[in-house]
Amino acid sequence: MEDGKLWVSEMIALLLKAKELKETVKLTKKIKGTVLAEYDEIVRLGLAMEPLLEENHIKKRGKKKKTPSLRLLETFSNRKHQVMEFFVNPAVPFDNNLAERDLRMVSRLRKVKSFILPQRRKDANISYPII
Repeated sequence: MEDGKLWVSEMIALLLKAKELKETVKLTKKIKGTVLAEYDEIVRLGLAMEPLLEENHIKKRGKKKKTPSLRLLETFSNRKHQVMEFFVNPAVPFDNNLAERDLRMVSRLRKVKSFILPQRRKDANISYPII
């Protein structure tokens, strides 16, 4: 839990609960509504508990500085549909590990090829004209 913030542990528990519900139970509108209402309540309580950082009493222009946890809460609030898309849409996975693994293989092959091809050219004594 981040600095003893209650909303953090509640949000983690809710997201894991939503993942488990999606995997085990056929989701009805009532279940979805209950989970999404709980999500909204956690965000609302978190925003009420999070203060802005207190600056020195010198007036400065621009936005007031925010804590990282407050920025995360605002992201949860502003991007609720993106955060909970895995719960609402059955085609969206909880995490994107599969996509990351696919990309990792592509980048690994690119690195290997960039190392092997110059070695082969050097070994074959092939010179390419510079144009």
